[in-house]
Amino acid sequence: MDAAWIKVIVLTLAECVAPEGKTVCQEQEVQYNFIDEVECQKVLEQLIEYRDVFDNVIVNKENSACLPAAKNAQVFDSRSEADQFFAGTEGWEVLPDEPAPQDFLQDRHDKRLQDLPVCDDENLITPCRRGDIIIEGVTENDTAVWKKNQ
Repeated sequence: MDAAWIKVIVLTLAECVAPEGKTVCQEQEVQYNFIDEVECQKVLEQLIEYRDVFDNVIVNKENSACLPAAKNAQVFDSRSEADQFFAGTEGWEVLPDEPAPQDFLQDRHDKRLQDLPVCDDENLITPCRRGDIIIEGVTENDTAVWKKNQ
């Protein structure tokens, strides 16, 4: 096991929590680490929405942000090395590798691409495909162009 500098997204949350029924509180900063900036932004938005539900919690929106930083952390060459290191640790769990969610439009494009014939230079019948590009046919509908008389 080695140590290395890794990129993290740090959510700095400026909050003020008062005891129930009190109106005076002292502002404090809390930091949470994320690997993904999108997830950090989601959590920040949820915490800001959460503050609206309670009278004794104040989240200072201007002083709260998700910013990139570097952190010196333990790194492992493989998942099995990490399993061996953390074996017996309470709550240790290896998360399964999940494929990244595919973009809906990319998925539709790929499906349509499979059904199209390859473009033939001599007899170009559209729609057809060239590599990952879909060649559409020329439309014969005239488009009316309106011009403003001056």
